[in-house]
Amino acid sequence: MSIYFAYVMIGLAITMPVGAITVEMTKQGLKNGFMHGWAVGIGVMTIDIILIAALYLGLAKYLALPYVQMPL
Repeated sequence: MSIYFAYVMIGLAITMPVGAITVEMTKQGLKNGFMHGWAVGIGVMTIDIILIAALYLGLAKYLALPYVQMPL
């Protein structure tokens, strides 16, 4: 059982790298409470889903334009 727990912990450590969004979620959560950190995470997930849908619908050539790449 302990070997299983160790492998789960290793998997979580590999799949959850600390990035800019994780830092912002943590910062907002510590500063303003759980709901604010959670809202940042939901917002980021929403934008990711919109970009995935745009790529799926064939908008990749438009997303590759320089003036679109700037804000991305």
